[in-house]
Amino acid sequence: MIIDSQLELSNKQSLAGSGTIVSTNVVDTGSVGDVGIGDTLRLYVQIDQNLAGATALQVVLQTDDNEAFSTPTVIYASGTFAAAAVIAGAELVDIEIPRGAERYLRVGYVLTGTASAGQASAHFVEDVQRNRAYPIAYTVA
Repeated sequence: MIIDSQLELSNKQSLAGSGTIVSTNVVDTGSVGDVGIGDTLRLYVQIDQNLAGATALQVVLQTDDNEAFSTPTVIYASGTFAAAAVIAGAELVDIEIPRGAERYLRVGYVLTGTASAGQASAHFVEDVQRNRAYPIAYTVA
């Protein structure tokens, strides 16, 4: 998986707090309308540090026609993840960017309760690395 800093929404962003915590960065598609014509872009969200304090987390993708997000629209909402599932290394979201996006995009982390700790990273990527290393099932004599 190749991560482009221009398509990075969060990089080990703190989830400490309550309500909706919005991503550190906003992606400007540079145009009005849907993105991703041609190669598919994916939203990938991974947890970097266990969530503590809050009881659940939901991830939303918001879009708006202005960078201030004065009237954001949610174009994707994940299910609600119990805190026990929001642990370091967990891959919470891996989806194609839905149709209906406006010029600006950001992620919102919706907390149930108040979090005292936790970190997440969110990126737009073309491919997600999925290779797994397995133990060798033979011996060399």
